[in-house]
Amino acid sequence: MFTEKLKTAVNEWLTNEDLNEWYFESFRDENCKLLPPQEAFERIDKVIPILLNQTDESVLIELAEVILCLARTSGTTEVPSALESNKGLIKAVFSDKCDYAKHKLKEVLGYYRMG
Repeated sequence: MFTEKLKTAVNEWLTNEDLNEWYFESFRDENCKLLPPQEAFERIDKVIPILLNQTDESVLIELAEVILCLARTSGTTEVPSALESNKGLIKAVFSDKCDYAKHKLKEVLGYYRMG
């Protein structure tokens, strides 16, 4: 269910020019912030495949924000398996993006002390 909601949010973002950053803020409020810690942790692994299939810089930034929100909600710095096993691919996806996008990825990796 979460995966479908996230994919729908991404597609809406890409096709509706009237949406702004509050769209994803609302998504995080409804789908990330009020979860039990274990469920938030498990959802991070569901975000990674969606992130890896994106090229849109703004979507990548928002997905990094979703990961950060889930990480904070989970309350642990244990590295999610999908993040750990795809670290190189994730870095490659962000490599040609703006400094702000790269900073968001650095923030995600820094949270988990993955540098």
